[in-house]
Amino acid sequence: MHSTRQITQRAAVLLWLLLLLSPFTPAHSAQQDLIINIDGLRTEQSGHLIVTLFNKKGSWPKHDSASLKRTIAIDASLSQVVLPAIETGKRYAVQILHDHNINGVLDFRWFPYPKPSEGVGVSNNHRRMGPPSFEKALFEHTGSHRPITIEIGY
Repeated sequence: MHSTRQITQRAAVLLWLLLLLSPFTPAHSAQQDLIINIDGLRTEQSGHLIVTLFNKKGSWPKHDSASLKRTIAIDASLSQVVLPAIETGKRYAVQILHDHNINGVLDFRWFPYPKPSEGVGVSNNHRRMGPPSFEKALFEHTGSHRPITIEIGY
C-alpha cells in the first residue's frame, strides 16, 4: 500500500510532466532586428526617410495602417536602416519614402501622367504603374541576420 505522501509526490511529478509535454504550452515568439540596405538613395538631397513596416494589408501603402513607422533625417552616410526587435516567422511588407520636402506624404507630378516626384521603394523591389502590390511586396522575416535590400526609384 502507498502512503498519502507517495501518492502526492507521484501526482506532482505526473502533473509536471503533463505540463512540460503539453501541446498547449504557450510558444514564445522570437524577435530579431530587421536590417534593410537602401540602394539608390539620393543622399545629396535633404529631407527625411520614412520607413514603414506592414504586417497586414490595411490601407497599404499609406502610412496610417503601418504597424511600425520610423522617420530618419537623411545624411550622406545613410545606406542602411535597422528596425529593432521585429517578430520572426511572420510576413511583412516595407515601404521607404524619401520625403524631400518633409511634408509626410508621397508627392506626385501630374504631367504628362501621374508619377511620384519623390523617391520611393518597397520590399522585393516590386514596381508597376500605380500603387505597389501588397502581396508582391511581402517577405518572411526568418530571423537570419541577412539584410533585405530596397531600391529607391525617383
